[in-house]
Amino acid sequence: MKKESFNYPYIFDDDALISASGWLKILGANILAFILLSTNILQAIPIFGSPSLSHYYHPTFFEAIQIISPGILFLVINFLGFYWGTNGNWRRIFRPLKGKAWLWIILFIFLTWIVGSITGGLASHFFGSETNPQDVLSASHSGAWTAFWLVRLENVFQLLGEEFLALMPFLAFAQLGYHWGWSKKRALLFGLVVSSVIFGLYHISTYGYNVGYAILGLTFTRIAMTMAYMKTKSIWASYAVHFTFDFLSFLISFLLV
Repeated sequence: MKKESFNYPYIFDDDALISASGWLKILGANILAFILLSTNILQAIPIFGSPSLSHYYHPTFFEAIQIISPGILFLVINFLGFYWGTNGNWRRIFRPLKGKAWLWIILFIFLTWIVGSITGGLASHFFGSETNPQDVLSASHSGAWTAFWLVRLENVFQLLGEEFLALMPFLAFAQLGYHWGWSKKRALLFGLVVSSVIFGLYHISTYGYNVGYAILGLTFTRIAMTMAYMKTKSIWASYAVHFTFDFLSFLISFLLV
């Protein structure tokens, strides 16, 4: 790798190095956000109550807010933890996308699609087929496009929150490897693999607690997405790849159901 490839914000020799306590705050927020989104803890609060599937097709205004609000909360908790852990030095991960960055995004969208198709097929073959709950929406249903766009709107917020869920462990474990005396290249590889496995494990509830399916089906796809961040040093790049991949995946499923 070229020398500039190792210039990551918050780790290694960066001026804004995150402390151990800072990482605990950030990763703690990741875990809290995940627990709140993946359990029924928030169901007692009306605005976070989950409407039944039939209400997705013809929602009232309040039901539309209920569909969108969990994704917003998920992003807010992750961002606030990041803001706290970096002592307010949050802007550096939101590096503006310029020039070749957009070409890298297109490249990694294709790479993620290829990797996701292969590993998704292998996961289904070895561990059985699992369905993401969002895949049950059907284009043949009355009000289908209302439901589809509402869920995509929620994804705008949730998937950016998921980028914190993926990239914070990536940076944290890379820094840990470097602290152990490893080279930056080895530390980055360590962070990439560990964070991608963790990302897969975060999704086990989404896929019926099928651990093998979640790990094989998502780990390598997440590696491709994180590589978009590694190439650009911007969360916007991996977010763009992630959002486009999910959007196209759900659109195809939506039209075929």
